[in-house]
Amino acid sequence: MPSRFGFHFHRPIQALANSPMVCSGCCSVFRRDELVAFGGFPERTIVEDMDYICMPQGE
Repeated sequence: MPSRFGFHFHRPIQALANSPMVCSGCCSVFRRDELVAFGGFPERTIVEDMDYICMPQGE
């Protein structure tokens, strides 16, 4: 069931946004200067890489 959910729900949303919904930290590359300027990874959760990706970057 999860693969069907992802295929029929997440894929169309990613296509409309022209962007992946989730980028796992182990498969991601971050620009260090931007991450440092942002204040580093947030420490409020145990999934700080995903938390950083989901946070508005312009604030």
